[in-house]
Amino acid sequence: MQRSQLPKTAFIDPLGGNRAEIEQLFQQVLELVLNHLHNAGDRSPLPSASSFPNKITIPDTPLAENEIVEQLQSILAGAMNAANPAFIGHMDSIPTTFSILGEAIAAAINNNMLSLEMSPIFSRLESHLLAELAALSGLGTPSGGVLFSGGSLANLQALAVARNVKF
Repeated sequence: MQRSQLPKTAFIDPLGGNRAEIEQLFQQVLELVLNHLHNAGDRSPLPSASSFPNKITIPDTPLAENEIVEQLQSILAGAMNAANPAFIGHMDSIPTTFSILGEAIAAAINNNMLSLEMSPIFSRLESHLLAELAALSGLGTPSGGVLFSGGSLANLQALAVARNVKF
């Protein structure tokens, strides 16, 4: 597919050629997200089964923006509602405002933490943060580690390290 066939908002033009279109789309989606979060108390903590899609198809051509926004509304409606005051979850909590903004920034920057060259600032930030956490925990300077998105992945990594040390 030629880039000229893509919707104007498919990518952010690094020269600013589609800024107005991108701003309008961002505002539309942000309004959708803010409405979803501000009205969390009006919805059940658990989504209804009717909000789950019956079938998922991959289109042959790009969807129009309004179709994507409609799908986003369905996705939000079908998501667990951890922000409802009646939600009792042992792992998921309401996201902080800055965690939402941080996710947006991380997605926009799109740095891969695979190597120092691919993410110079975040790779260094991770080691500094881990050193600070080690110091606060009284573990001392030789301590280290890596950050993971959750306990399952961290446990899997710990098992792999233990296996490699043993064998």
